[in-house]
Amino acid sequence: MTVYEIENRFDIRNGVIQSPGIFQGEMRYAPFYVDRFPDDYHFECHRNRVDVFYLDKSDYALFPELTGMKTLEIRKAVTGFVYCDVDN
Repeated sequence: MTVYEIENRFDIRNGVIQSPGIFQGEMRYAPFYVDRFPDDYHFECHRNRVDVFYLDKSDYALFPELTGMKTLEIRKAVTGFVYCDVDN
């Protein structure tokens, strides 16, 4: 999912997705990274089912709010909801 698709598909306020669904309450970049699970080189699979993306300049260009952050972790709950955390 592209940034354009995300911004047109979801109701986003102050960078947070308001639309009901698995991304509700998460930052606008969550669908972008979930969409990249299968084939992105940033992807690592850990035993505790946390998916880690190592962020770089290309990520900061798409999502300036991630500037300075080193990693983005995504967890999918058994309910299907997605949870994101960033670490600097």
